[in-house]
Amino acid sequence: MEVSLLQEDLIDKCKAWLNSHTDISEPCAAIITQKGKYKLVPLSNTSEDSENFFVLGADYVKLSLNSDILFIVHAHPDNCIPSEYDISCCNTINIPYVVFNKETLDHSTIYPSNYKNLIGREYKFGTYDCFEACRDWYMYHNVILPVRKDWKDDWWLEGLDYIKDFESWGFKEVTSLQYGDLLVFGQDVYNHIGVYIDNDIFFHHAVNRLSCRESIYPFWGSMLKKVYRYEKSNIARNSWR
Repeated sequence: MEVSLLQEDLIDKCKAWLNSHTDISEPCAAIITQKGKYKLVPLSNTSEDSENFFVLGADYVKLSLNSDILFIVHAHPDNCIPSEYDISCCNTINIPYVVFNKETLDHSTIYPSNYKNLIGREYKFGTYDCFEACRDWYMYHNVILPVRKDWKDDWWLEGLDYIKDFESWGFKEVTSLQYGDLLVFGQDVYNHIGVYIDNDIFFHHAVNRLSCRESIYPFWGSMLKKVYRYEKSNIARNSWR
């Protein structure tokens, strides 16, 4: 599966941030999603060895508990070649690293082994949209949904209804919420779906936004119309991203 691509304007923000931290040997930060938008958050470097590498501190732990971290950003004094330590940490926390050269601001990106990326994808109807986000989420949970065919963009404006197909795919409408339930949203008609992942949080991909986890309330809760549960098997929790 394709991984997120760093946008040029975000790279420019990283470079501007690095230029403002020239006094730190190996500055580090995180790129997160916040309500479907990118945000750069500086992090402390707790390493006592300023010439070798950085160590993520308590602020990273706190951020990881409350945000979707897409990338860890940090800089080497004179190169952008990921060290063995970078690669090891990247695989341990399962988050890609963007490594900058502080002198030239060149950069390289490394991804964890067997990286599964659902968060932070750019919206494109028919390829990366709400249906494909849910379909990929279920695929990572060993539930294979049929490939859709000939869906029209803005179908609800033409009086079309694709949501009814879910019952034929093994889903049953329910009145409670549990992990893995399919959520259907809309106002006058149903035109958006997401997956419930506990604690009033759901995963989805809205138009003109990045795919992300987000609270149902208050905005999305007002448009929640139906809840479907996959009946053919239990959906077990796993370490998806």
